[in-house]
This record gives sequence, C-alpha cells and structure tokens, in this order.
Amino acid sequence: MKKESRRVKMTKALLNQSFLHALEKKPLPRITVKEICENADVNRSTYYVYYTDPYDQLNKIEENFIEAQTTFIQEILETGAANNESFVEIMCKLLGFYKENKYMLRVLFGKYGNMRLEYDILSYFAKYVMSFGEAKKRRTKKSLQNYTYAASGCFGLIIHWLQTDCEEPEKQLAETIAELTQGIRH
Repeated sequence: MKKESRRVKMTKALLNQSFLHALEKKPLPRITVKEICENADVNRSTYYVYYTDPYDQLNKIEENFIEAQTTFIQEILETGAANNESFVEIMCKLLGFYKENKYMLRVLFGKYGNMRLEYDILSYFAKYVMSFGEAKKRRTKKSLQNYTYAASGCFGLIIHWLQTDCEEPEKQLAETIAELTQGIRH
C-alpha cells in the first residue's frame, strides 16, 4: 500500500470528520457530497479523488477502522504475551484504543450507524476474548455459545461505556470484562 502524504491524510481527516458530523444528525441517504465538502472546506473535485459518494466514504471509514483494530489487537497480543501481561492489562490497552476513537465509534454505532460494522467489530472482539486461556483449545458447541454470549455482553458494555463518555476508568471496565469472561477463558 502506498504511503499517503500528510496533506492527503489531513484532507481525508477533514472530509471524514465532516461526514461523521452529518451522519450523527441524519441518515446516510440524506447526506450529500456538497454538504460534506462545504463543512470540511474542501472542493468537490478533491472529494471525488478519494470517494465516489457518501456510501463509499462510509465503507472506507469502516474498513480503515477494522484494519486499524486488527493491527492494534495483534500488536497488543504479541507484546502482551512477550511481557507476560494479564488479560486486564491487555484489555486496558484495547479500551484505550476504543476511547481514542470514541467519537467515530459513537456515531457509527449510533442512531444512523451501520449494524454490520458493529457485528464485524464484535466478531473480531469475540475472537480476541476467546484467544485467552484453554477455551480456544477445546471448542465445544456449548463453549462457543458461552463465549459468544459473554463476548456480546462485554462488547455491549464497551459500547455503553463509549456512549457515556467513558466515565468508568479503563481498568475498572477491564476488570469487569475479565470477571464476565473468566469461565470461558480458563
């Protein structure tokens, strides 16, 4: 993949921020390229260099987040294993990543967001939770049901945490998640 210049990154960030502000207020079919460009103070012709329409822009925002999350989780799992970090320590790092992206996630999981993205992120999160302990070695139908149930509940807690402006400290939420998943991780 070709590395983007700082100017390109800044332009995309402005366009994406403008898009997210629009998506926070109204459904995707009502968002126009004109509106996105005016709010970002970017020419329409520049918009079309990066995106074909708001649907394409949403897809690219989602794809970029999934890719960033995947890379981040792989890195924290590798460094965590190398440093003998606990589940809570690793979960705190993941919660920090979500917190850094809280505005985007709140909009994407909000009233006009995309349920497919929530499912995609939950699926990867569930695999991450399942990667701890013996549960990954011996997957029975019952253990998979338990892990799916626990991961869904934990991810629901994370979404609530993001929507309430991350009031609870990361460590406290990580400890709650560790308690809820202890039976499937060991």
